[in-house]
Amino acid sequence: MDQQFARQVMLHVQTAADLHPAAGADQGQAHLMTEFQGAVDATFAAFGIDAVYTPAGGEPVSVRVIAKRPDTIVGFGETRVHAETATVELQASDIASPRPDDQLTVGGETFVVQGEPERRDPDWLVWSLDVRPS
Repeated sequence: MDQQFARQVMLHVQTAADLHPAAGADQGQAHLMTEFQGAVDATFAAFGIDAVYTPAGGEPVSVRVIAKRPDTIVGFGETRVHAETATVELQASDIASPRPDDQLTVGGETFVVQGEPERRDPDWLVWSLDVRPS
């Protein structure tokens, strides 16, 4: 892991631990969300790659994404099928509401969002998109 990135993350984690007392809980919660967003920003800056997100019928938007290609094993009766999948994560602050059939271009390769995008993190800061080649 890049040492500068690790220091940034640790700074955010340490700062998030220094919340205001319960009397200022609302202010502390807002501060905590700002710190979490900062950690997500640092993660995408360090590990993300440039991409272009194009909503169906909309204008292209430059974003940073973290692309994953985990293989899955799908059971069908007695048969097990090896399926190649592609998942892309992008920040909710970049794209407010991704939809099926929107397109994402990464490294010259275009993908189509399939299925409903999900926010799997507890603070809803990152979208997880299942995509397929266009």
